[in-house]
Amino acid sequence: MHSVDLGRHICTCKRWQLSGIPCVHAICAIIFKKHEPTLYCDDFLMSSTYLRAYNPIIYPIAGEDDWEPVDYPIAPPPYKEQAGRPKMKRHKEAGEKEKEKAPTIPALKEGKLSKVGTKMSCRICGQQGHNKTGCSITKAKKAA
Repeated sequence: MHSVDLGRHICTCKRWQLSGIPCVHAICAIIFKKHEPTLYCDDFLMSSTYLRAYNPIIYPIAGEDDWEPVDYPIAPPPYKEQAGRPKMKRHKEAGEKEKEKAPTIPALKEGKLSKVGTKMSCRICGQQGHNKTGCSITKAKKAA
């Protein structure tokens, strides 16, 4: 249960204060009082405020040819070393091509070996090419 103060535009769920739009609890209270919910929205959400903000004419900026020349050199801002571990790979430029990687075996977890190229052998009969689930002896035992 949340408490709503319509005069101060406050609800205990805090959604109304954060967004400026009445929350569900506030709308229930507004409708109970038979008022219009749009009257309780913040002013910055109204279309009239938007139109007032863009009412003055915004003139375009003059081109680079019209700029006044300066007498002092314009230097980049001072370098500030970023926090954390530095990156070891350099950033490639636009025209640079990435090094082609050789085709590899599908990615494995670290510490695991690939079974590519190894032959399976059965535990029961010792033959290669199948394991104990595919062995004819175990199939015969299950069928019997």
